[in-house]
Amino acid sequence: MLNIVKKIFSGSKSRTSSLMDGKKINRQSHDILLKPYSDELNEIYELTGLSREYFGHLYLAPLQQYAEAIQLLPASEAHHHSQPGGMLQHTIEITLNALKLRRGQILPPGVIPEEVEQRKDLWTYVVFLCALFHDIGKVITDVNQVDPNGKKWSLLSKASAPQKYEIKFNPKRKHKFHEKLPAFVLFKFVKPSTLEWIMRDDEAFYVLINFMIGDHAEAGVVSEIVQKADQASVVGNLGGDVSKVTAKQAQRPLSERILRTIQTLVTEDRVPINRRGAACYIDGDYAYFVVKRLLDDVKERMRQDGQSVPDRNDRLMDELQQFEVIEANGDKAIWKAKVFIDDWSSDLSMLKMKISKVWPNIDNRPEPNSSIKVVEAESGNEAEEKKKDPQKVQQPVKEKESDDKKSSTKASSKSEVAKKADTAQTKTEIDSVSEQSSPPEEADDALDELNELDEAIHSAVDNLETKDDDSDFEDDYGIFDDVPSPTLPKPETETQKEPAQVSEVSEREQVMNEVMEKTKGAIGGAVKQHNDQVYQSSEIPIDFNNPDSAGAQFIHWLVKGIKSGDIEINRPSNRVHMVEEGLFLASPAIFRQFGSETGQSWEKAQREVSKLKINLKTQKGENIFKYEIHSSAGRSRPKVIKGYLIPNPDKKLGLVINSVNEWMKQIP
Repeated sequence: MLNIVKKIFSGSKSRTSSLMDGKKINRQSHDILLKPYSDELNEIYELTGLSREYFGHLYLAPLQQYAEAIQLLPASEAHHHSQPGGMLQHTIEITLNALKLRRGQILPPGVIPEEVEQRKDLWTYVVFLCALFHDIGKVITDVNQVDPNGKKWSLLSKASAPQKYEIKFNPKRKHKFHEKLPAFVLFKFVKPSTLEWIMRDDEAFYVLINFMIGDHAEAGVVSEIVQKADQASVVGNLGGDVSKVTAKQAQRPLSERILRTIQTLVTEDRVPINRRGAACYIDGDYAYFVVKRLLDDVKERMRQDGQSVPDRNDRLMDELQQFEVIEANGDKAIWKAKVFIDDWSSDLSMLKMKISKVWPNIDNRPEPNSSIKVVEAESGNEAEEKKKDPQKVQQPVKEKESDDKKSSTKASSKSEVAKKADTAQTKTEIDSVSEQSSPPEEADDALDELNELDEAIHSAVDNLETKDDDSDFEDDYGIFDDVPSPTLPKPETETQKEPAQVSEVSEREQVMNEVMEKTKGAIGGAVKQHNDQVYQSSEIPIDFNNPDSAGAQFIHWLVKGIKSGDIEINRPSNRVHMVEEGLFLASPAIFRQFGSETGQSWEKAQREVSKLKINLKTQKGENIFKYEIHSSAGRSRPKVIKGYLIPNPDKKLGLVINSVNEWMKQIP
């Protein structure tokens, strides 16, 4: 009998056609139907991380019932998996793909890591059920088992399933109707006690039921996982490139994901618009967003949706400016503007966007409000023109009076500090405008910046312990990148300045250099202290079997993999290398691999490895070292690889590696 089933699964088109044209098929047990998929079932078992007992109860039993219900039905009449047994093959492929994809997702999205860990098994099970039953409705609407008397049988039939049947398609089937039917048969495969367990998590139960009734928008990330798993199975069966399907999300540009998040926030009325103290103001064809409020909301929402996003706002603005999502202000992203609403006004730092990008649908755009006016300060280009011809600058009377008043009430030393800090904010642009032309707000901003630098000196040591160096890495899977030669702006010579302005610039630079030197000194001392501690603690063993520490679990996985040979080292494409300074771990690639293979959060593991104090820090206080990796044949340019550096791995990790990758050299 098994040989017959194998022939059916691997049969030619003519064999498939004869079976589809009326040949009676004997009903088979789940043992026979699932036997060709023993490898896939074992892989599903390993992905769940459960004991055999729980796996049998939660996963294997529904799979067996599903196999007995659908028997050798095809998944489609003339498309993918159209051979007898195609639906079972397709379903097992999707289930396996979905569980693999689930390991790379934070579920449920938007909760703290501890809660993710507590709820992971339940959410994994929801992904499994959605994948398993995604096409079960086809057995009701699209394709039927017909008994010898010509009577159709489906999962909703009261009668028992026929022992002999023919496969017949419904010529009047409606496209995608089957997606709305899984909820009708869920109780046939999942025990009430299991559903009660799922119902303890309101969010998980909500996602499950919405998927089962075909509302994929409300099923969110889980629906996206199953859809991608489905696409991979279909493409693979039709001979396409599966990697293009599975990599599709990773290839979406960060700027596009940010823009979609902004559109979602405004659509859901999460962004206050056109009122006093709002986060967005619309004037004409442009929307002006308060910078920090918008970007903070975007980052929070993207993380809730399970997306990775850089933590630094300047990185987000660079991305938006590069891809022209926002309107540039000269060569900058931020616009200084004054917002007027009736008798209320406020000076704000803003991002400027065309309303057509924020609200592509004209019908969804807010109504125009004539009482709102946004007055932009001078653009970057206008500021450049004023540098070339300072006489064009006209000081408003009110600002002049305000300057005089400030100078009489503030200590002269504080005014000098504010003037000196003003230049640091723009770095390469030196203000050639006279003292009277600077608005009082800029002086206050400069003083705030200097105070922040002063605070950085006192908190340098603490920041070293919590700094996340990989927060602004791209969401790709490559670990190499070219090092472009930095293009520095040409410094202006002193002959280009008037004598008084040169003196002022020199004083400003002197103060800022003093502050930066103090900061560097504090960081340098903290780095030395940290690295000395790492070297001194080399003899102290660490419990890498601690199940409560993602960092310890990562090291345990790493050491085990290197010793067994599962994790290769010292080849150009590898993520682990032995260098002269110690064990080098390409980041974030090696942490992503850990997350993919174990189902744990790679971001959490990355953070906790730093807390173990087994890795060195750079002179800047960062966890990430840079190495050049050269071609052994010398035929290609050196590449740069970034990552963590663990000294003395033989003592600290029990890893004795005699071969050193001589083609890797550390660079600043």
